[in-house]
Amino acid sequence: MAQQQARLQQIYREKIVPELMKQFGYKSIMEVPRLTKITLNMGVSEAVSDKKVMDHAVGDLTKIAGQKPVVTMSKKPIAGFKIRENMPIGCMVTLRGVTMTSAASPVVRLTVAATTTWASKSRSSSRKSNTRRSTPSVV
Repeated sequence: MAQQQARLQQIYREKIVPELMKQFGYKSIMEVPRLTKITLNMGVSEAVSDKKVMDHAVGDLTKIAGQKPVVTMSKKPIAGFKIRENMPIGCMVTLRGVTMTSAASPVVRLTVAATTTWASKSRSSSRKSNTRRSTPSVV
């Protein structure tokens, strides 16, 4: 392979794929689930009143992802939030291939660390409640 593999992709191929095949009885490597893309989104509510905030958000997401994000526009007006149609309200970037795996490695590392900390603190919570796990902002 001409390009250097990302560390996460190498670990996935060497350790995770064989374990999943053994655990779930997959007969082919193509049956094993894999990441195809990662989408990073940033909602910028302050962009309604100050247009420069969107420029800073685009710059921040560019630094995180390594490529320029797309500015997302509102689809319909919402009077309660003072949003008009086609107003910039956020930005997003989709990562695939080598860029995705190199960007996913630190995110997975942070998620695992946050999840283990979160799990140790929430042992007393009800089993019937829903939980939401998110990763902290990394800038």
